[in-house]
Amino acid sequence: MSLQCPACQHSLNEVRAPATTGYCLLLDQCPQCGGVWCDKWELYPLSTEAARQIDPAGQGTVPAEPPQSVGSYPCPRCSVRMKPFVDPSLPATVRIARCSRCEGMWLCRGQLRLVKRQSQAIRPTESRLSERDLHADSWPPGEWPAIAHLDTALNPAARDDEQEDGESPRSGVWIVLRLLLQWLLGI
Repeated sequence: MSLQCPACQHSLNEVRAPATTGYCLLLDQCPQCGGVWCDKWELYPLSTEAARQIDPAGQGTVPAEPPQSVGSYPCPRCSVRMKPFVDPSLPATVRIARCSRCEGMWLCRGQLRLVKRQSQAIRPTESRLSERDLHADSWPPGEWPAIAHLDTALNPAARDDEQEDGESPRSGVWIVLRLLLQWLLGI
């Protein structure tokens, strides 16, 4: 069954797009108004280059300006009225409608590019992890690095500065405590 565009009621076309994680996403796009439907978990892993190809804002005869309000659209998946979605990391001008039932998102023409452009701008440009840190198979068995904080994982140099003060996840106290919690909670 083909999904219907919530803005203009045309049938949505399936569009394949690469994700940043290496797999393929199946999005839905309206050939009439250019809007894009993203099912739950499809918007954020979409690559910036794919967004540029899918959402060519300002090209052709379709206007690039989104409507002032996106909250009154029906969800193409389950017909529930969608509500405006606000992500504090995105500019206030981005208008996204989100379904509270299936958690899919509708982006009018031009909005997908804005979202991906902004997410690319806030993403770090270079990784602080070494090539060795990126490949778990390069670590000898039993010597995988244990980290106490996320900052330590992102900054390998901090591992060398860690002190063995009995509070490291590798210490016997933490191992015993962890096993005890697992036994009590049945995990």
